[in-house]
Amino acid sequence: MDTTKWKLDKTTVRLTYARTMISGVFFSGAVELDSPKEHKILIIGLGGGIINNYLSSMPNQKLDVTVVDIDPVMKEVATKWYDFKPSPLHRIVIEDGLVFVNQASDKGLKYDAILLDLCINKKVALMCPIEGFLTEEAISNLAFITADTGLLLFNSISTELSPLTSCAHG
Repeated sequence: MDTTKWKLDKTTVRLTYARTMISGVFFSGAVELDSPKEHKILIIGLGGGIINNYLSSMPNQKLDVTVVDIDPVMKEVATKWYDFKPSPLHRIVIEDGLVFVNQASDKGLKYDAILLDLCINKKVALMCPIEGFLTEEAISNLAFITADTGLLLFNSISTELSPLTSCAHG
C-alpha cells in the first residue's frame, strides 16, 4: 500500500501545539480572519509542514506563507508525505533561520505573523526555541521584521521547570 497516494486533509490539525500556534495567529489580531487583505506569515522550522499546509489552504484567506528550514530533507518529507505544493503565496526556503532573519532585517521586510518552531534534537533545559534565537541580535532582528501590529509566536519545550534560568547560567 503506497500511503504517498492517500489524499491529505490539510484542514484538520491534530497536534495541540500546532492548533495553538495557528489559532494564535488569528486570536492575536495580527492576521484578520476572512479578510481580503494579504497577510505575510513567516514560519521558521518546517517539520512535516502541518502548520503551513493548514494556513495555505484556508478558504477566504490571502496568506503569503514563507517557511524557512535548514534541512532540505524536511522539504522532501513535506512534499512526499504532507502534500506540500509551492505557489506564488506558499514557498519553502532552505536556509539557516538566523541567516534568513538577519537578511530580512537588512532588507527591511515585515511580517504580520512570525512563528518560530524549531527545536534541538537532544535533551537540554530548553529544547525550543534553539539557543541561537535567544541572543540579543536575533531577538532584535525578529522584533524589527515583525509588523507594528504583528505577532511573534514561538514553540517552547523545556525539560526543566525554569529553563530560561538554566540557560542563562550555563
